[in-house]
Amino acid sequence: MTSVHDDSQWISGTVLEPPSIQSKVPVVLDPLTTNHCRLLIGDIQKVQQTGDSLNLFRLGPRWIIHVDIYGTIRRLEPREKCYTAEVEDGTGTITVTIWRKTPFVSPEGLLDDSRSPTVSFVRRLIELSNLVRPAACRSEHEGPSLRLGSTVHLRGRLNFFRERITVSAYYCRLVTEPQEFLEAISHARRLMCQVYSVPYNAAEVGGHLKATHSTPSCVEVTEKIRDVIESDRFFTFTPLDLQLCPKITEVLSDAFRPLDEELDYGLEAPDFDALINPSLDIYTVPRPCSSTELKRRVNTVVDQLKLTGYIYPLHDKIGGL
Repeated sequence: MTSVHDDSQWISGTVLEPPSIQSKVPVVLDPLTTNHCRLLIGDIQKVQQTGDSLNLFRLGPRWIIHVDIYGTIRRLEPREKCYTAEVEDGTGTITVTIWRKTPFVSPEGLLDDSRSPTVSFVRRLIELSNLVRPAACRSEHEGPSLRLGSTVHLRGRLNFFRERITVSAYYCRLVTEPQEFLEAISHARRLMCQVYSVPYNAAEVGGHLKATHSTPSCVEVTEKIRDVIESDRFFTFTPLDLQLCPKITEVLSDAFRPLDEELDYGLEAPDFDALINPSLDIYTVPRPCSSTELKRRVNTVVDQLKLTGYIYPLHDKIGGL
């Protein structure tokens, strides 16, 4: 009988050593990398790819991943979950994938012939004819939709697909005012000349953003509210009085308001406002704080003021008297 300690019957194997990693994986620590860069399409075509598998790009001295563009749709192909469009702004043309929230449903009767070049050509003629119809002839129930010739505002991520730079758009808005399109093109040109092409210190920019846009601490907010109480001479008050005070409400709303995702270091104030507020969009207007949340914040500040000894409940005795 073979001994249990005899391992001669075991199959000898060779342990493979893990291959050493030779390729370099770039780690971007630039605080401006995640921001949307307002660019002309012609400038987007000049960006350089930094890796074979990573969608990281360089535009002069800065990293770039997300872009913000305006353009006119010159080709549009609806698909199941997205639109594939060719967008141009006068400086160049780029392929954009516009993702849909709901799947596309093909019209009845054209399901079998959707791949026919003739049907595709007729569809484009119909879309073009809809654009030139007078406003009085259009139905009042027709909602805005993507079509050939539409001017759009897009935000998305740069990709490198089939040896070309493309954009995967997660934000799309129809532009109805020609003046907005012209101002956006002019603004993008100014940004490229005055901001994006200028070298900068990433560490200095990060410190600037942190100092400017960091959320204030509870102590700082409490000090501001304390100044309001002193200036308005609130000798006796309730938490409800603080909730109804416009100055205190403004301090609490501004202190905890989320930062806008559109940051562009180096712009002057008018340019910065134009970049983050291109139009009166209902989704970009800051919403006021709810009454429940405001009550919670006021109670937190009141507790902090009690801990510091600045205020005290009226029914408590002072000095043991």
